[in-house]
Amino acid sequence: MAEDDGFLIDLDLAIKLDRGNASGAQSKTGTKVFMAIGALYVEDHNFMHDLESFFWVLFWTCIHCTGPSGQRRVSKFEAWNFETADNLAKTKTGSVLEGDKFNK
Repeated sequence: MAEDDGFLIDLDLAIKLDRGNASGAQSKTGTKVFMAIGALYVEDHNFMHDLESFFWVLFWTCIHCTGPSGQRRVSKFEAWNFETADNLAKTKTGSVLEGDKFNK
């Protein structure tokens, strides 16, 4: 593995496959910038949150990398790491619901 290769792992959220419903945990865990908007608003977890989280990981990767041989670039989205969950949810909602912002 090259020095700049990376991987995504989130074993603190691992679950048993035969679990029937949400864990009932009283707090959010995970990396905020990758969390689904509904999860940031503390909705009960469902599979759509997982799919949306994948979108945010792909989004983050695309805006921070210029390609296989390119350098990592810093973007205006770095501030997302320091937002409150509520503000980040509002920002993400505006980023994907307003087509002109999303296309930029």
